[in-house]
Amino acid sequence: MNQKKRYYFYLLIICLFITGMFFVMPVHADTGPKPFVDITVTGIDGRTCYGTLLSKEKSTGPASVWDGTEEPYVGEGGKEIWSKFQAYQDTDGFYFLNWNWAVSDEEPLHWGYYPPEEFKVLLYFPETDSFVVSSICYRYAFSTYYTMNISEVPTSQPFAAVSAVKKYDFKYESISFAVRMLLTVGVELAAAWVFGYRKKKQIILLLEVNVVTQIILNVMLNVMVYGMSTAYYLTGYYLLEILVTGIEMFIDYKYLSAYGNGYPPKSRAIYYALAANLASFFLGGYIITRWFY
Repeated sequence: MNQKKRYYFYLLIICLFITGMFFVMPVHADTGPKPFVDITVTGIDGRTCYGTLLSKEKSTGPASVWDGTEEPYVGEGGKEIWSKFQAYQDTDGFYFLNWNWAVSDEEPLHWGYYPPEEFKVLLYFPETDSFVVSSICYRYAFSTYYTMNISEVPTSQPFAAVSAVKKYDFKYESISFAVRMLLTVGVELAAAWVFGYRKKKQIILLLEVNVVTQIILNVMLNVMVYGMSTAYYLTGYYLLEILVTGIEMFIDYKYLSAYGNGYPPKSRAIYYALAANLASFFLGGYIITRWFY
């Protein structure tokens, strides 16, 4: 098998691997990490509690106000708890979007798929038939964290309001970023080995390029959440992926062959960068979504 045929064989194997992943993972048109909101509630003290985010808008992603006709998604609490949230009337006109979760001191309220941009946290305690609602909150970063302390809230009254406080989880985000970095570098170095890039200088170059482009990508993802609505975030995310791939493609084409004394040929770097980024995008996105979001 000559070099050109061998290269196409390698590319075919990687493409088949990527395609095969679609048969073992949920298929969405928006594969990849997404913004989320995480609310830590303290002071629940073993009480049964359910929570939701009330939205300023009537819909966000697949979540929306009940239209009164279709069978609603009732969430973790079942129809009875859903009915309580549905009947709640917010003083500022925020909407219940049908989603709710069980919440405890150990289990935060986590909205991981297109959370509202402007919202309130609403908690319901079925044992006392009472609500606790937060102040108005905003999605302030790619990963948005708030805390609510309800330890001083009396359970005898049907309604109470408390403040939600921003608390960015730097430790979690650092671990998440490190895992994304390791996955991306690991996948792309494995692809480099398959494509014949095995010299020390080639490996060092790929390590440096991947670290820099991953930092650029993650910083820009956080910046985008400030300046873009959820509807435009996905487009921006894909454009950033294309930009990163383009940067890597240019650097790989310019230097990889030279660092290998002419092998592999320069043209292979373009196909390597494309295949490696596709592989890391789908595999990394799948694992990160499963573990962290």
